[in-house]
This record gives sequence, C-alpha cells and structure tokens, in this order.
Amino acid sequence: MTILGWILFGLVVGALAKLVMPGKIPAASTYREIVGHIDIMPTILDLLGFQPPPLVQGISFWPVFS
Repeated sequence: MTILGWILFGLVVGALAKLVMPGKIPAASTYREIVGHIDIMPTILDLLGFQPPPLVQGISFWPVFS
C-alpha cells in the first residue's frame, strides 16, 4: 500500500459521524460502535420505515440508538 493509501485509510477509519434527531437521539450522547459508509443508506431507510432492497449491502445501525 502506498503512503497515500495509508493516509486515506487512516482518514476513513478515523472518521466521526454526527447524527441529530431531536426526540429520537439523546443530546450529547456518544456511541463507540463501528459502522461504515455502507450502513448509511440502510439506516436512513430504516428511519423512514422502509426496508432496503435485497441487493443493498450494509445494515441499519439505528438499533444502536433505540
């Protein structure tokens, strides 16, 4: 892996996410579960009450918050 690859890998692995949903996610709460970008779409669909299509990879991380 090149230096650029390691830098990009470190940036992706160390990324943080901020979710704001008043009434659903308690303010100033933190969670240490590991999720990936592939889990974002299934989570949004879950919040909207839809099931992801069968070919979609990733899982909803909404259960972490509820």
